[in-house]
Amino acid sequence: MIDTKSLARRVRIQCLRMTNRGGSSHVGAAFSCADMLAVLYGRVLRVDPKRPDWPSRDRFILSKGHAGCAVYAVLAERGFFPVEKLLTHHQDGSDLCGHISHRGIPGVEVSTGSLGHGLSIGAGRAYAGKLEGAAHRVVVLLSDGECDEGSTWEAVLFAAHHKLDSLVAIVDYNKIQSLAPVAETLALEPFAEKWRSFGWAVREADGHDHEALAEALSAIPFAEGKPSCLIAHTVKGKGVSFIVANLQRLFELRVESGLSTCFRRRGLILFKLKQRRCHFGRVVPKLHVVRIRIWNILANFIFGIGLIQVRTRYVKIVSIGAGFSYGALGVSHHATEDISILRALPNITVVSPCDLWEVAEAARALVERPGPAVLRLDKSSARPTVQPGEQFELGRARTIRDGFDMTLVATGSILEEVFQAAEVLDAEGISCRVLSMHTVKPLDVDSLERAAKETGGIITVEEHTVEGGLGGAVAENLLERGVHPRCFLRIGLRSGFSSTVGAQVYLRKVYRMDARSIAEAVRARVPRIASYEAMVGALAGR
Repeated sequence: MIDTKSLARRVRIQCLRMTNRGGSSHVGAAFSCADMLAVLYGRVLRVDPKRPDWPSRDRFILSKGHAGCAVYAVLAERGFFPVEKLLTHHQDGSDLCGHISHRGIPGVEVSTGSLGHGLSIGAGRAYAGKLEGAAHRVVVLLSDGECDEGSTWEAVLFAAHHKLDSLVAIVDYNKIQSLAPVAETLALEPFAEKWRSFGWAVREADGHDHEALAEALSAIPFAEGKPSCLIAHTVKGKGVSFIVANLQRLFELRVESGLSTCFRRRGLILFKLKQRRCHFGRVVPKLHVVRIRIWNILANFIFGIGLIQVRTRYVKIVSIGAGFSYGALGVSHHATEDISILRALPNITVVSPCDLWEVAEAARALVERPGPAVLRLDKSSARPTVQPGEQFELGRARTIRDGFDMTLVATGSILEEVFQAAEVLDAEGISCRVLSMHTVKPLDVDSLERAAKETGGIITVEEHTVEGGLGGAVAENLLERGVHPRCFLRIGLRSGFSSTVGAQVYLRKVYRMDARSIAEAVRARVPRIASYEAMVGALAGR
């Protein structure tokens, strides 16, 4: 029999190593479920590391995708893939992304990024198994915070209605949701009774007591014809007393001086909490009272909200993590299609600032502007670009640098790559005009028309797909005006969805939207422009 306590200890140590090496976070979520994963993979689940695709295997789904490092660790410790691979977690080019992904990872059934969907997937798989007469079980591990979401309760209703007794939901009830206690964010109690009232068979257990967990899980289904729910009472950051006693310590990252102590205590280190974010939940209700609706959402999840409300309401959306900001978390967190979709909505203003000054000015302007708007924020920033006495205006591009050989138009912080490319090219005698097109909708077509007429061509640069993004918007509007640049190129994501894990800087290089690639694109086109001018001059002289 596998020593599950030893396995849980190794999982915690591996999680600490992975997150410290990769500069990632969410170890608290991983530590709170480490014991459950050890019992599941050591004593409960019918799985075979040598045959990860065995048709009769039990299916395990991690709905709380933030704890992906814990699943990677337990899979490696059980032999699904080499333990050494864990060192690539969160690294450039790795397939062990921050939020768990099934792509290329033996033993992982489903990729999970946006929370609240794992139980729906599990219910669907359990229903499919029932229709096929399969004997496997489906186990979903979800967080207590996910039980705030309607999608979770839709799955609860569906599973009870179809009597999916092969489905097991394990709730990691650590009672801390992101930055605050669950009871303060959105109280769940009476929690067990809620599940029972929806038609589930429910048990509760100490989520760190291996014997209690094994006893409960060996009894599934808890009742014939009913899905099973195990509410596991846990402690976030379990394993390090000096951390779990202080909520603030759950959000500290890479304390190198205390690393050896953390290893001895199987410690917890998380990202540094920004104090100002603690007040976000208090500010928003006050703004709502005065009829300014402000939503804060990850850019890659923006399509999950009710876009019909965005079309018809006076709402302001602040989306964070644009482009490859969360590149190491995996493709579920790459926000590279949002501009295209948002541009299609009527009456909306879409702003993607390049630096902190543009962010501040755009925020002020959008609050005053009628109609829906999106402020698309990056986690990086271009160098300061503001000029003395400069005034910001929505819908008006900013000339960051003037030139005549080529115009480079960028939106968002990738303008820094454009600026670097322009500096390199200037040293080579190639003059580039650089425009910060912070407002993608409505677009400043006048500035673009002048650029098309006054310079040798236009190249757009965006950390986004070129289909329908900035490049598409520029092309559409110029052609509609009958303006034809002598040279036109869109630099951005072209080959479908991004498929690589890595830091933002690394992914820009992979997809050839870094300063070096931009400079190469300009060099390749400036000689063509010179040849074109020579040909026109020769013809004019005849």
